[in-house]
Amino acid sequence: RLVVNNFSATATTSYKSLFEGCSSLVEIPLKDIPTYITDISYMYKDCTNLQSANGMVFGENLVSYEGIFEGCENLIQANNMVVKGNYYNTIFRNWKGVRYINNLLISFVGRSMNFSNMFEGCSDLMEFSFHNDSYVKEVISMDYMFKGTNISSIDITNVNLEKLISAKYLFTESNMTSITFKLPTTISSIQGLLSNCPNLEEIHDVAFEKHLSNCTDWITGSPIKVLRNCTVESDIIPFQNITTLTTIDNMTWKYRNIGGKFYGCTGLETVTINITDQVTTAFIDGKGTFENCTSLREIDFTESDLSNLRQFDRMFYGDSSLTTIKNFKVTNPNATCGNEVLTECPINNTD
Repeated sequence: RLVVNNFSATATTSYKSLFEGCSSLVEIPLKDIPTYITDISYMYKDCTNLQSANGMVFGENLVSYEGIFEGCENLIQANNMVVKGNYYNTIFRNWKGVRYINNLLISFVGRSMNFSNMFEGCSDLMEFSFHNDSYVKEVISMDYMFKGTNISSIDITNVNLEKLISAKYLFTESNMTSITFKLPTTISSIQGLLSNCPNLEEIHDVAFEKHLSNCTDWITGSPIKVLRNCTVESDIIPFQNITTLTTIDNMTWKYRNIGGKFYGCTGLETVTINITDQVTTAFIDGKGTFENCTSLREIDFTESDLSNLRQFDRMFYGDSSLTTIKNFKVTNPNATCGNEVLTECPINNTD
């Protein structure tokens, strides 16, 4: 095992290829990159048994850092790192093998910071989190930040991202099978958020906030089957025509309009949903909510507040497999439904 103590190289500005080819290394022997070093390219290249880069501190004056861990296919841990320079957005790209980057401290202070494409090419990355003291309040974009990774769970609400407005294509082309995430409430665009993730089948514990203004193609090309414990406060989040969707489990709907929101989800089989009308002076529009969900067998409205439901024409129209509706209680005397609410539905159990 290689041990480095009291290492000093003040006569140079380069650590380039310093430990290249040291195949016996398991963890990095030199963690702190001092301010006088500007080049760490290929520093640990082809350290084939390297497993941990935990605690590495990148100095503020780095200029060259390509291929730091090139060929380190067994490098798994990169936790508790510190990034001091303005290269924060590019230094992590294409780190193959790394699965865990947790407690990352960004100490660089800048304006209009951009985290776009930050971990692009980190195809094995499964977990990420910020250190509580990371300076991120000037970040305005996280577009494509985790493109092509394997992230399955992420919560970045522990840091101040007060100016963040865009998370377009945040997880696009990633390889996870399920995901749960918490994003700041400042975000207005999630265009392409989970698009083209070929293995993604389940979304858990996600809140779609009311401030969203752009959800275009947020899930296009991903074979989503299950939405579980999700909350919807936005009128524009589209679920229509997601033909792979089979299960909606314990969804909370907090917006007055649910009309047509699940239209054409032809693979949808079971739904449990709690509709809560938080705008008491408005009415709930339920027109065509589950229209043409031809595989839908059972729906349970659980504890839904439907006291302001005013329209539910064609709510279950064309649901040719629907046999059971539970807890659907319409108490508004002014509610209208026409005569096509249950057209083609073989109902045999209602509550």
